[in-house]
Amino acid sequence: MFNFYSFKGPVTSSLKLGTFVGGQTTQNNNFKAKPPASYPMRNPFAEILQLLHQKNERLALVRYEDMQKIGMQPKSLPEFNTVINLFSKLNKPQEARDQLVLMKEKRIIPDTSVYNIFLDMYAKLEKPAESIKVIREMKENGVAPDRVSYNSIIKMYSRQYEPKIAEQVFKEMKAQGVTPCLFTYNALVGIYAKMKLSKEALLIVKDMKQQGIKPDLVTFNALINLFSKLLQPDQVSLLISEIKKNENLKPDVITYTAIIDMYSKLKKPEEVMLKFHEMKAQGLRPNIITYTTIIDMYGKLGNYTNALLIYSEMKEKGIRPDVATYTTLIEIYSNMKDKKVELEFVKKQIRERGIDITLTQPQKPMPLLRPEEEYQKRRKKREEKRTRVANEFENRK
Repeated sequence: MFNFYSFKGPVTSSLKLGTFVGGQTTQNNNFKAKPPASYPMRNPFAEILQLLHQKNERLALVRYEDMQKIGMQPKSLPEFNTVINLFSKLNKPQEARDQLVLMKEKRIIPDTSVYNIFLDMYAKLEKPAESIKVIREMKENGVAPDRVSYNSIIKMYSRQYEPKIAEQVFKEMKAQGVTPCLFTYNALVGIYAKMKLSKEALLIVKDMKQQGIKPDLVTFNALINLFSKLLQPDQVSLLISEIKKNENLKPDVITYTAIIDMYSKLKKPEEVMLKFHEMKAQGLRPNIITYTTIIDMYGKLGNYTNALLIYSEMKEKGIRPDVATYTTLIEIYSNMKDKKVELEFVKKQIRERGIDITLTQPQKPMPLLRPEEEYQKRRKKREEKRTRVANEFENRK
C-alpha cells in the first residue's frame, strides 16, 4: 500500500506552515481601503473568483494587481483561497507559496480546499515530490485528504505513466474510507489504456461497475482506443454496441478517430471511409488527427489521388495542417517522385472533380493566450517546428 510518509524526499518543504497553536481562522471581509469605482462588485475578491470561473485569468490578475496598488490584501480564508487559486491557474507556484506565508503570518489555517489547489497545480506541472510534501503537510496539520486530493495525485501519476504508483494511491484512498468516483476510475482506465494493458483496464472497469458507478463516454473511449491500438476490431464492436444501448451516450469524434486509426493500420480503406462518412452523417466534424490518419493510410497504400483529395477536403473545412500532416504529405510526394508518378496527372484528376488542390501556405505562429513563461517556450517551439516542416513541404512539392 502506498505510504506518503515513506516517500524518500526532503523532510522540509517550502510549503511548511508549522503548527498553529490556538490560532483562529480570521473571517474579516471589511476593507480599510475603499475599492475603486471601476469595480462593479462590492467585494473585488468575488470579482476575481467570477473571472476565474469564466477562465479569464489575465483580467483576474489585472484586478488583483490593481487591488495591490491601493494596499488591498486578502484577510480571510476564502480570500486567500481565491488568490492562491488565481496563481495556480497561471502556473505560478512561487507566488502561490508566498500567499501561504502570508496566511501563516495572519494565523489563518489552510483547509482542504487550499491544499487541493496546490495538489492540482503540482499535478499539472508534473511535480510528484511537491505533491507528496503537500499531502504530508496536510496529515501533519490534521487535515485529511479528500477525494479531490487523491484524484489529483492519481491523475498526476497517470500522466507520468506510473500505473503501479497510481494504483497504490488508489488503494490508500479506499483504505482511508474515501470513496472513489467516476473521475478516479477513468484516470486509472486511461493510463492502462495508454500502456496497452487490457487486463488491468478491464479489472478497473469491473471494480467500477461493482461499486455501482456506470462507465461514461470517457471510459468507453479509453477502452476503444486501447483495443484499437491492439488491432482487435471484435472487442471494439462490442464496446460500440454497449455505447448504443445507453440512450445518454453517443460516439463522438474521439471514438470514430480511434476506430479509423485501427482500420487504417489493418489496411482496410473501405471500413475507414465507412466510419468517416458515418461520423459526418452524425453531425460530427473530423479533426486534424482524423484527416491525417486517412491521408497517411492512402499514402502507404499508394493511392496518392485519394490522399490529396482528403487533404483538399481538410483545407476546405478550414482545418490547419500540423507537423504530422506535413510530414505525411512530404513522404507522399517523395514516394510519388521515387515511383515516377506524374504529379500533374494526379492534380489534373483532382481538378476534373472541381476540387482546389492549392497547398496551404505556412502560417505565422498563433498569438499566445496565456502568460506563463514555460508555456510560451513550449508553444513557440511547437510553432517553429510546424513552420519549418511546412516550409520543407512547400520546397519538396
